[in-house]
Amino acid sequence: MVALFFYAKKGGFSMKNQSYLSVYKCNEFRVVSNEFIGRIEDTPENISAFVVSADFNSNYALVDDMDTVKVFTIGNFLDLVPDTEYLEKELRPVLLQMQFGETEVPNVKYEPIKKSLEEFLGEKDLQLATEDTYKSMSETSKSFEEIEQDEFNHDDIEI
Repeated sequence: MVALFFYAKKGGFSMKNQSYLSVYKCNEFRVVSNEFIGRIEDTPENISAFVVSADFNSNYALVDDMDTVKVFTIGNFLDLVPDTEYLEKELRPVLLQMQFGETEVPNVKYEPIKKSLEEFLGEKDLQLATEDTYKSMSETSKSFEEIEQDEFNHDDIEI
């Protein structure tokens, strides 16, 4: 337990517990396609911003990490929200204010999908990894002529 706390404190993983929804286009009425759009923050404000700013001619499914559809949309309107308590208490009040222009529609917050290798490893580790990789490649690599000769050298084959 202490090691886990130390790891977290050193920045090993984020202490922030932000969940995200995967957004997929729907081919037909509530038929989820494989066309992945991105991942958005799972908050009533962000879901509402996504719905209000969605393409009028597209339908979407917002899916949680357990592969459960949280929201279906038709154009820039809600179609189905299976959790009616969430819809009534949290999502609908925020969405209606945005749709009627009572509050400004914020930019949709997407999950940063690509982390650079430098961010993932850290600058020092990236430099070491790159140097080690280059060194091992140069020690084991053959020239084109050596590879070509190995491929066509069949002296050891008996016919």
